[in-house]
Amino acid sequence: MGAGYVIPGFEDAVLGLEVGEAVTKLIPAKLAYGESDPSLIISVNKSEFPADLPVELNQHIQMNDGNGMTMIALVKEIGEEYVVLDGNHSLAGKDLVFEISLLEVESN
Repeated sequence: MGAGYVIPGFEDAVLGLEVGEAVTKLIPAKLAYGESDPSLIISVNKSEFPADLPVELNQHIQMNDGNGMTMIALVKEIGEEYVVLDGNHSLAGKDLVFEISLLEVESN
């Protein structure tokens, strides 16, 4: 908690719980993995893929974002000459529901 390892909405839902308490929380997309960003959906010419890389629909592929960062993208569409990739997190744009039970609290 407080280290940024979990989505903000989940952390907010846990804060204030007592040991043994259980809650069901709806976490809106903006407090989870964010809204889907249309700028992360791109068309890439098939010629830019290595010849020995089979590209399949709904496949996750690793790629560079052009700034030296590695990202994972989902193959959304395959056309004659292009491939549409979605670099959004698979849960982006989705509201999430968690059932949370606080079992114990450890302090470091």
